[in-house]
Amino acid sequence: MVCCRSALKAWTDNRENALGPFGCAAASATSSRCSLCVGRKESCDSAPRGMVGDQSDVSAMLDLARAYNFWRVGSEPGDHVEPGDDEDDMVIPADEREQLAVVSTELLAAFVAAVKAHSAGHSITGAKKGSAAARAAYDAFCNAREVAAAALNPAPTHPGFMPTSSSALAVAALAQAVALYEEALQERRLRMELRLRMGDTGFFAWRVARDEWIRVFREVTDSCPQRPVALPGTLVTLAARWDK
Repeated sequence: MVCCRSALKAWTDNRENALGPFGCAAASATSSRCSLCVGRKESCDSAPRGMVGDQSDVSAMLDLARAYNFWRVGSEPGDHVEPGDDEDDMVIPADEREQLAVVSTELLAAFVAAVKAHSAGHSITGAKKGSAAARAAYDAFCNAREVAAAALNPAPTHPGFMPTSSSALAVAALAQAVALYEEALQERRLRMELRLRMGDTGFFAWRVARDEWIRVFREVTDSCPQRPVALPGTLVTLAARWDK
């Protein structure tokens, strides 16, 4: 969250920094903290357990925004993530990229605010993340939600390891089935990550910012003169997680 707050300040102070890298990298091969936290003498912390899914979602959304913001002619989104010197080389016009930068900054601000509100609502703030009783109550709250999430998202069926035939076609079919299974398993894991729900502290403002980001992102990408290949973390995939 230190990286999120630092990026938000940089993006807010200077719009040209928007959608730039968070600058979050391990301080060393043996360090458990990123270089930013080491420099500030702070502990690296992620979103609270009850918002880990929201953290995954905002990361995927900002990755999508960054891929399109720096999309260059003759490439696919995500191939280049550094701003170019030649404006004519960019697929998305400057005014639309500015819209994307603004709404992405607002999305990150809403996420940071939602984390703060959620933590305060469950009394898990401060260096020790609240009292022992508050932490225990929060763990029980998250445990109950994880049980409900598991019931809503049954595990996919494994196709098995041995092909019914030794033919190349059968082996290839099994390999494809296993790949689809692993993809479904990963998507189930992401769907089961805990997210804010209706009625939770901080949910409404976070939902409004998320919906506004989707509206602007769709407007910008629908007007693209090029049609890109599908990217990981598409809106369809994200929506499927939210529906659960």
